[in-house]
Amino acid sequence: MARRTRSRRLLGAAVLTALTTGAALLGVPAQAEPAAAASVTVRPDPSYQQEKFEGWGTSLVWFANATGDYPPEIREKLARLLFGDDGLGLNIARYNIGGGNAPDVEDYLRAGGAVEGWWQAPAGTTREDTDWWNADDPADWNEDADATQRWWVERIKDDIDHWETFSNSPPWFMTVSGYVSGGFDSSADQLKPESVDDFAAYVAGATRRLEKAEGIEVDTVDPFNEPNTPYWGTQLGADGDPVGGR
Repeated sequence: MARRTRSRRLLGAAVLTALTTGAALLGVPAQAEPAAAASVTVRPDPSYQQEKFEGWGTSLVWFANATGDYPPEIREKLARLLFGDDGLGLNIARYNIGGGNAPDVEDYLRAGGAVEGWWQAPAGTTREDTDWWNADDPADWNEDADATQRWWVERIKDDIDHWETFSNSPPWFMTVSGYVSGGFDSSADQLKPESVDDFAAYVAGATRRLEKAEGIEVDTVDPFNEPNTPYWGTQLGADGDPVGGR
């Protein structure tokens, strides 16, 4: 008898809940059908014309240095995706003329950021040695520098209509801080005043050597990339060695 009474109570509670829920639902207004989007007609204004785009492209830094020694099949796939007719079809490329830290400085830059410089330092050269380089001495140039980024130059040169060379930093021996990641004061000039002519010769010499080695013609040269930004700085650790920088 107790079980039958309990069953009746549960059934009654269920019916009451259903009636209450139904009444609540009857009070909710039905959602209106979304209005159809108004049609828009866009007409180009032929009177507003600018110069024709020469193309579109990319800087090779720092991905080319980071991937230039990847397995051949991966490099080739990347090249097709970026520069191939079935990919993005990029036709402008900026080659980074590396500055290069001193031989005795351990790499502390981001992955791919340590782009090799075009100089060839004498054996035993350290960061303290800053007066050895001579733009007119062939022995001070490394004709085979930067193999990773130059793999990309060789691979894509038939796809490129406009080449540019640019520099993020002079070589370490031309900088105030002695590092290519920027000055200790990121808002101060990093190129030493007495190295201005040497830096011009370095950028021009590296550009000419790249053209000759790769069979390309560089259209523009950008010696100072983002020179007014305040984030090109070098941070030192407690031991005096650099621990950070772009």
